[in-house]
Amino acid sequence: MFGRQHSNGKNNYSTEFDHMALIVEVEGNSYLVDVGFGEFAFSPIKIELNKKVSDARGIFIIEPFDNIYKVVKKKNTNGEFIPEYIFSEKKRQLQDFYGMCNYHQTSNESHFMQKRICSLPTKNGRITLTGDLLKITENGKVTKKELNDEQEIQQALLNYFGIKL
Repeated sequence: MFGRQHSNGKNNYSTEFDHMALIVEVEGNSYLVDVGFGEFAFSPIKIELNKKVSDARGIFIIEPFDNIYKVVKKKNTNGEFIPEYIFSEKKRQLQDFYGMCNYHQTSNESHFMQKRICSLPTKNGRITLTGDLLKITENGKVTKKELNDEQEIQQALLNYFGIKL
């Protein structure tokens, strides 16, 4: 299964195999499972077209996009459903993703190569370190703190993520 990340809210999507999500079958039901970076659903979303699904991270809906793809949308604070990404239910092999995985790990054009990034979901939100910015989201409230030097960054990695470099 593959997903393509939504890029700008205007039906522009990134390259095929840019992001992997899974479809899991449980007792005859199909679920979309996406454990990637970001503010996506915390739990699997049952694949049922045009049905709103509540999750700890928001309200989602899966709709047809075209003859091949479905689009996953998330309700924003204005009550509008905004596309997150499109996906197909075509079976894929892990090696289908190797090219884009290599790109993200080695290309200077990849956002993963441009600055450090570490993110962790929490019970009530998410903690993210991007470059020298620590962002803590808890119950919808966002706190941002600019870290001043490598020592503060290393301390944040240890305190919030349990990572010691």
